[in-house]
Amino acid sequence: MNKAKIVQGTSSIVCGRLIITAKQNASYPISIPAINAIGGGIVGRGPGYWRFSGMGGPIYGRNLFAFHRFARGPRWYNALGGIAMDVAYITLPAAELSRIAPLWEQLNAQHLKNSQNFKEHYHAQTFESRSAKFRALGGGCVHIGAAQTPDGALAGYCICTCEGDAGELDSIYIEAQYRGKGVGRRLAEDGVAWLKAKGCRGIIVTVADGNEQAFGFYERLGFRVRKTVLWLK
Repeated sequence: MNKAKIVQGTSSIVCGRLIITAKQNASYPISIPAINAIGGGIVGRGPGYWRFSGMGGPIYGRNLFAFHRFARGPRWYNALGGIAMDVAYITLPAAELSRIAPLWEQLNAQHLKNSQNFKEHYHAQTFESRSAKFRALGGGCVHIGAAQTPDGALAGYCICTCEGDAGELDSIYIEAQYRGKGVGRRLAEDGVAWLKAKGCRGIIVTVADGNEQAFGFYERLGFRVRKTVLWLK
């Protein structure tokens, strides 16, 4: 019997392939024929994960998947609670800012619904008024990261801006079906990395009234509450 890494998890069909999502890992003795019976192979990789296609079955009373090489981290790509789906991460030029307009409209509608004190602000706000800052800064000071699906649609975006050594994660929105799969985290991390590369020493993000549930997302990225700003109505 040889030792092999075994992962307890789930699987689903994505683009005709069986994709495995890892939940936890452990080492159990398993025969090479059992490993070979899984079949498939690597269908993708990235920072901190491997993605495998293949088949799994019950081993020691659990639905387990075995493979030769184990991931460097616990995050995986999968359509069922994993870290991401089949999207391409791209950077949009400033001239294509309008491509995010439909997603921004959904974000604004969400803020309008959730706001406790400033609904009139979101009711009056338009994409053109919100994007005026980005257009004024110019492409060199604006980063527009996006997640693009195979059919060319955008599943999410993240806009970051820098002014001198001050950086800001200005706006981020992910389509509902892509949330919880690492798409937002990847876009935000790419944006923050861009800000740091631009020399920004202070990087902020503003959380809208009624959207306090987003604190956890930003805290996992390293942000912390420094002060609370109150607006006089």
